[in-house]
Amino acid sequence: MKRFFFSLVLILTSLSVSTGAVASDPNYGGDTITYDDANATCPSSHPVRTGESGNNPDGTRYYRIKCVRQQDWDVYLIGGDIHQEYRDSGGTLDVGTAIEDYRQEQNNIQSLQENAQREAEAEAARNPGVQVCRNWSYSSQYSGSGSGGVCTIVPLQTSSVVETDRTSSVYQSVRAELEADPQYAVLRYGVNNQTFDYSPTERAALLDQWAANMAGEELARNRARRIAEQNPGKQVCTDWALAGQSGQVCSYLPVAITTSAMLSELKTQISDLEIAGREKRKVNNFAMKVANRIPDEMTKRRVLLPKAPKNYSLSIATANPESCRVKGRRVLVKKGEMCEVNVSLTTPSEKTVQINQTVERKK
Repeated sequence: MKRFFFSLVLILTSLSVSTGAVASDPNYGGDTITYDDANATCPSSHPVRTGESGNNPDGTRYYRIKCVRQQDWDVYLIGGDIHQEYRDSGGTLDVGTAIEDYRQEQNNIQSLQENAQREAEAEAARNPGVQVCRNWSYSSQYSGSGSGGVCTIVPLQTSSVVETDRTSSVYQSVRAELEADPQYAVLRYGVNNQTFDYSPTERAALLDQWAANMAGEELARNRARRIAEQNPGKQVCTDWALAGQSGQVCSYLPVAITTSAMLSELKTQISDLEIAGREKRKVNNFAMKVANRIPDEMTKRRVLLPKAPKNYSLSIATANPESCRVKGRRVLVKKGEMCEVNVSLTTPSEKTVQINQTVERKK
């Protein structure tokens, strides 16, 4: 009886094991193992696990696991002619050298990115308050060419707003406004569909905390703004911590960027990113359109920036959102404020240049 029971257990156990179907896969150039079980584990012979989902004929969803050989997957990542030739050979083409070269290229590209990040961070640490950017570009026999950039900033820090600042006139003013506001005359809370009033002591404690939160941000904003006015072109930040809450407020007042300064910086970027020919002309022409749309001074409320050339992508932001904001291609500027407009233009070859200009709106 014991032997019979043991055999039955083995049979039942074998029925519960998920088995995969092995088939030739033209996507990868070799064979793959497919499991209908989403929790299936790929065997060591096919260690790369990918997913496939879709709709069955009856409208229900399915999800399958595909297990791919490492070499097939590596060639799939390389793509291009190598991948096509490998597929055509049924996975027999010798691609060992190509895979090693591709991996080395990817490591080199990652090193370029990491070096740019380190250089930007080191330079930013030496120049607090100033945004530092570093570009990188590469040319690959397998991945074509590409580029990127990284920007970072270490803000100037003021002294923090702390608990003792609750004695300031700003806090007292905010607290008085809350006390006098009719909507806060009675504060209530609910429990199990029943409403109860806070006691006068509890109400006072809540208003104290709200006032501290609101005053903390305002005090920090005023302090950051005051120091930023003394350090134009540098980001200044103030931390605050009142009544158990905390935050940070930053301020930035731009320095006027002339068209000639913008074009000089753009020339350096074009050289560093190795932008040439038709793309170079397109970038320069677009930069001149931006310069023409953004005057040194104006009295109107908004600036409309030009559209990006065909097949180019455009991103618009402001360096000092406290003074101006972006809405589509429009930049809205407050009265009496200077706005630094940051335009990023990406070419069809995926190289991005920064075009920065300033405009001051007179009162």
